[in-house]
Amino acid sequence: METAPAVIHRSWEVVLRHTRRLHPGRMLTTIPEVFIGSELVEAGLLGRGQLRSSEFRRLIHGVYCRADLPRSHELKCRAMALVAPPEAVLTGRSAATIRGADLAKESDRVQMIVTKHRPSIRRDSEAWSVRIHDSECEPWNQIRIATPERTAFDLLRRKPLRMAIADTDVLVRTGVTSKTTIERYLQDCEHLGSGHARYALGLVDPRAESRPESELRVVFWVAGLRPIPQWNLWHNGVFVGRIDLAFPEERLAVEYEGAWHGEPMQFRSDERRRDAIRAAGWTVLVITAEQLYQSPETIVPVVQSLLS
Repeated sequence: METAPAVIHRSWEVVLRHTRRLHPGRMLTTIPEVFIGSELVEAGLLGRGQLRSSEFRRLIHGVYCRADLPRSHELKCRAMALVAPPEAVLTGRSAATIRGADLAKESDRVQMIVTKHRPSIRRDSEAWSVRIHDSECEPWNQIRIATPERTAFDLLRRKPLRMAIADTDVLVRTGVTSKTTIERYLQDCEHLGSGHARYALGLVDPRAESRPESELRVVFWVAGLRPIPQWNLWHNGVFVGRIDLAFPEERLAVEYEGAWHGEPMQFRSDERRRDAIRAAGWTVLVITAEQLYQSPETIVPVVQSLLS
């Protein structure tokens, strides 16, 4: 497969021509945004002490960037592209983030498919040695990136199921791909884990507005409960509010409350909305982040008792 042209890796002739005699303070206008530190030192463009200065920031082992660049996971992926083998393929949360679904934080390891592990990338990557066809990826910087559908597959086949569904909900909700397109891809997919991915895709629902809401929905689905996400409640012709997870027949509203909901203004807004839902004849159950992530096994029995 034809790879993307090298832009910032081992192209020092141009940089040398413009920066060899410049004052270090002016080098920031010509030195590549992301670079292998040892190569610039060997080229005489930087001293080792400069790499440790406030002008630059280390992204991964041996790779640096200008300190004024905004921190992001994509920048970390660009750094990894300089030291990973050219056949490496970004996938999973890393590929999703680059394509616009913000799943990976700056501090997260770069998720990628590689045929051979290199010691230089182990500490900064979550690398999988699995099969991938040329049709399932495309050039990106000096390596490759998985197609949206292959990215979805690599998200779906992972465990735990809650995390896989939540990630894919975001991928579809942001428009990176669609559930229908993923279904078509999985119909002919014979990769290891394709059966699990097909099952997991059946639980994907992009209506969820946050990853925790998706995870909570999966907790219910595994227990045989079928709440409807983001249910618009109307009462006597008046819009009351939107419910995170609703059981309309039983008039039960399940609401997720994350840490940011504890902020005074948001808390008051949530309480007014929930009071209006109660006034419409519904029961409101609030599930906290602590319950979801520390004691999820206690959630289903409470909901089942309210539904009975």
